[in-house]
Amino acid sequence: MSIFQHNSGKFYFRQHIPLDLRSYFGERGDIAQSLKTKDKGEALVLAAGLQQKYGVVFALIRSGVVVPALVDTLLDTTRLRPPTKATHKKASPVSGNRLSSLFDLYIAENKVNWKLKTLGEYTGQMALLTLVIGDVDVKSIDRPACVRCRDILRRIPPGYTKKPALKRLSAEELVKVESPGLAIKTVNIHMQLLSAVFKWSVKFNYTRMNPAEGLTLMQNRRPDEERKPYDRDDLQRIINHLPLSSGRFLVSGSSWVPLVAMFSGMRLEEICQLVPADVHEVEGVPCFDLLNKDLKTVSSPRLVPVHPVLVSLRLLDYVKTVTNGCNLWELTIYRGGYSKLYGKRYGNWLRKHITKDALKVFHSFRHNVADALKLAEVREPLAKQVMGHSNGDITTGRYGSKYPPSAVLEAVKQIAYDIDLSRLQN
Repeated sequence: MSIFQHNSGKFYFRQHIPLDLRSYFGERGDIAQSLKTKDKGEALVLAAGLQQKYGVVFALIRSGVVVPALVDTLLDTTRLRPPTKATHKKASPVSGNRLSSLFDLYIAENKVNWKLKTLGEYTGQMALLTLVIGDVDVKSIDRPACVRCRDILRRIPPGYTKKPALKRLSAEELVKVESPGLAIKTVNIHMQLLSAVFKWSVKFNYTRMNPAEGLTLMQNRRPDEERKPYDRDDLQRIINHLPLSSGRFLVSGSSWVPLVAMFSGMRLEEICQLVPADVHEVEGVPCFDLLNKDLKTVSSPRLVPVHPVLVSLRLLDYVKTVTNGCNLWELTIYRGGYSKLYGKRYGNWLRKHITKDALKVFHSFRHNVADALKLAEVREPLAKQVMGHSNGDITTGRYGSKYPPSAVLEAVKQIAYDIDLSRLQN
């Protein structure tokens, strides 16, 4: 990542343009953009975000799924131009009634309400839907065409875009590749998006009907069977194999992430994006403050008291040593979040040292916490507040106030495991 300070004192971000993509940027070798700040710490954070945005653009160009609306969102100062070299294929003109045009219109209308990560996910899903259905006139897409799309999706090889031998194949060729096919949950995500786009198009008179409505597949297992909690031996192995430091704190950097999850129930991205200012006292109770963070659902913003076990391991002392504004766990942004790279690293570590069970993942910590709260008979509204779940009860949900930090702390204290933590203590 490259930043430099202008004579004015403000920092600038410089992005190198890869040789194979320069024709899209008017043959420019790099692009400089003002970060509009004189604070180096703030400049580094802003530059990391811009670097991630450019990375998304480069990846989309190379994969052949560049969407103008996405490009406009990511790059305010530089607009992509059609290829100028013969080595690039010229994009064929697309009719305003084509499926790709409908997707472009949908993105342009709704992108202001989406996070960058969501925008990237939807763009990828739309690219696959276009590949399967074909970039045809939307008026020709009827119910049988959507059913056929769903059935083909079920047979598409997972992660095909990351495999050079597969990513250029047509849908008809992909379904002939021997593979387990996309998971039912993944197929349903694509079909729900297709239905949402057509529902929106009916509202604005682009189409007359929604042919994709109600085409999700039945899951072949209950929600509580999709992931398993860790058993006692798993948790002890996690403690025994956790990377430690020889410095002032045995637990430091990203080694804190599994421990925080184990004793809080917070989601991976909720933990990974924390900075020092997010850990502070509220009404005398040390808390993880998620009230103003970029979170998954409207019920996710909350205060989660710091578990006494984490306090005993000197987490609060560790937080004080981290530079203000920096990530608590020394993580960097990648593809719109702090958890993407860490999640992959944790998954590899988990399979190597802890368990081969595919149903045990980082999210299993939330199952452990939920089970602990249930066994301790913590009141359901209070347990939901700890977990960041919505409370649909008309009395305690709509009209009831949130529990104060002191009450939530008493619930968090019920998260307990029969494991030996002495390895983590100085």
